[in-house]
Amino acid sequence: MYKEVAVDPACMADSDCFFALREQFGFEKGRYLVADRQHWLNDAMAAVKAAQSADELKPVLAKTIKSWLNKARGKVELKDRQILLPLNREIDPEVPIWNDWWLGQQSIRKFDVSIAPAPNPPLAYDFTQLSSVQDWQISPSYSVDRTVADIVAALEPLLRISREVWLVDNYFNLGSNQVLAALIRTAATVGCTQLRVITACDCASPEAVWMREYESLVSDTFKCEWVKVPDKFFHDRYLITDTGAVKAGHGFAEATPKGTAADKVSLGYCSFEEAHTVKQQIQTLLAEKNADIIWSN
Repeated sequence: MYKEVAVDPACMADSDCFFALREQFGFEKGRYLVADRQHWLNDAMAAVKAAQSADELKPVLAKTIKSWLNKARGKVELKDRQILLPLNREIDPEVPIWNDWWLGQQSIRKFDVSIAPAPNPPLAYDFTQLSSVQDWQISPSYSVDRTVADIVAALEPLLRISREVWLVDNYFNLGSNQVLAALIRTAATVGCTQLRVITACDCASPEAVWMREYESLVSDTFKCEWVKVPDKFFHDRYLITDTGAVKAGHGFAEATPKGTAADKVSLGYCSFEEAHTVKQQIQTLLAEKNADIIWSN
């Protein structure tokens, strides 16, 4: 549901490209511009200054673009972040040219979309083509079969660009839960560092359940925490991370197919404000001892 997009910094020297892209990335947009932030911003600024010196960019437009680049260089709140480099993508300081960096990153994991002044590099789109590029499109919601494989596959793009993960689901069992097992395995594999599961379900022996069902799936550095909250305190179900948030209509549990609409779960994007409120509510419940951390490693 979340897309990793590569953008040649030279694109920022084109005012039409800049305006087309500047509102398209972030927590609520379903896309992030993936780059070594400071390196990319330096290259983009150089491209803008060169275009201005060559009279290819009007001074007023150049000032607007440079202002955006300078703002992105400073400390950016999570809700405003548009550029990131996931932990599972490596930085190579010896690769100063964006094309070479792009090729190296493609070998790690292909970008969902790459944008560059056509036709360089291969497989990249000019920004004017994006309206017709299927991989660029974002749907408000996605209908997914309620199977372990399909649920986790839909969430994996968000996990790949995240570090800390919160799963909030009133009816999410901690024991004998194949979705939880697959989620833990995937989160650890793609580089997440922490998973916090918030549920109202009871678990008689959480430590024994962890050791029996999940401990072998992760290294000792991966942190997992189970929190029990009052029943029906949360009606909606969420997967919230430091880079995005998803709401699940019927929750994240798998279900036996019955040939009805309930065989699928609807996954939709969640606003930053709603996700932040949910996390605050959990912290308040814990602080007021209305919720308990029943297990952590």
